[in-house]
Amino acid sequence: MHDRAREARVGDHQVTAAAFVTARSTDELVAAVVAADAAGDPLLVLGGGSNLVVSDAGFPGTVVHVASEGIDLRAGANG
Repeated sequence: MHDRAREARVGDHQVTAAAFVTARSTDELVAAVVAADAAGDPLLVLGGGSNLVVSDAGFPGTVVHVASEGIDLRAGANG
């Protein structure tokens, strides 16, 4: 989950940040956001969309890349 890299590739883009986290599940996403909040870090959450503009200056906080592969919906007891 915590790549803690200053640079990471997201699609065709190079993203520079103080910390970079890839969240592959809801639990990892929540943990990353809670950790950044507890540390007082600025937070940028990247979804899976292709419309991304990356500054040459980078981002001064934690970037969380949401890399989940979808959700699993299961019928409850009431269908």
